[in-house]
Amino acid sequence: MASKKLPKQGKSKSGKRKSDPVNHSSLKGYHLFLLYGVCFVAGMFVMTLEMLGFRMLAPYFGYSIYVWGSLIGIIMLALSCGYIIGPYCFSARTWV
Repeated sequence: MASKKLPKQGKSKSGKRKSDPVNHSSLKGYHLFLLYGVCFVAGMFVMTLEMLGFRMLAPYFGYSIYVWGSLIGIIMLALSCGYIIGPYCFSARTWV
């Protein structure tokens, strides 16, 4: 079975890679609503875990801005690492 070849991305005059704009033309109606809904629920779930983490740490470390800042920083670091590593894991798989 032949695999689809992705178009090559050219370079602009400044030498940087051109980024492809997000194309939602293939997602219509229900699928686009489902995609946004899943993103919303995932974000809400992460924020819920953040609040629960704070409530669990509060008896030991107190209710301070430093605890909030540390917890938010750790969660943001974990999310950004996942956003960086995720595409490499996804592109390594071959989909049929």
